Amino acid sequence: MTVLLHTNPHNGDPWYSNQHSARIEATNDTTSLIGEAIRMLEPMWRVGFRYSKAGIMLGELIDAGSQPVSLFPTRDPVRSARAMAALDAVNGRFGRDTLRPLATEISRPWTAKALNLSPRYTTRIGEILVGTAY
Repeated sequence: MTVLLHTNPHNGDPWYSNQHSARIEATNDTTSLIGEAIRMLEPMWRVGFRYSKAGIMLGELIDAGSQPVSLFPTRDPVRSARAMAALDAVNGRFGRDTLRPLATEISRPWTAKALNLSPRYTTRIGEILVGTAY
């Protein structure tokens, strides 16, 4: 996992950039991934800076079935799997983001402008161009 953040170098604010990478225990538990990201972010955070970009990159992703089993896991894998299955079941039944971890509760006043979407001729059969000749 890599966590990074930086300020805008073009607006006159002080420049600050930092990133931290670490190997973490293999998991598909969202709460564990968020916890690891926050743990890695805390020493990099500087109060008073206006950050313009922050990100988390996950590397070495593998299928859950081929994931190596840890002899000494730091979390209960059965409990974690049940919690994530329950979260997925609720979101599958009632719609995306019905339930989500509190750490992701960010107001999103922005939306994509539908006028700026690229045509989907190659992926949507209903949007294929039709030509006529007279």
